[in-house]
Amino acid sequence: MQSNRTSASGRYLPPRRDPAINRVVVNRDARVVPMVRELYPNARIHLWLHDRLGPRSKRARRLAADAGLLRDLAVKMICVSDTQRHSVEAALRWMGVDDRVSATTIYNPVEDALQPEGSPIDDR
Repeated sequence: MQSNRTSASGRYLPPRRDPAINRVVVNRDARVVPMVRELYPNARIHLWLHDRLGPRSKRARRLAADAGLLRDLAVKMICVSDTQRHSVEAALRWMGVDDRVSATTIYNPVEDALQPEGSPIDDR
């Protein structure tokens, strides 16, 4: 599902209300959490983060605007590294939501068969 989509195209679907959905992963943009809650009232919401987010950073301040909602929904933050998770946990403490909003690490997947294929490497 893509929040800005108005028509279906293959596996990409526009938002639609469905109380049967019990888990939703929001990719990067916490601003859609209120819409997700409206469309999927029974879903546990996870926010998959890919960017740095430390206390008082621009992204943390943006996220803090919805701190009450994040706390009410007990949103789970998914980080792609332990370093990122530590920074996100510090931001959650700064926002005062770490009592209900938690973070975990799930590393970005890498195909097991991935091998060097001879492309030049930029040594800069």
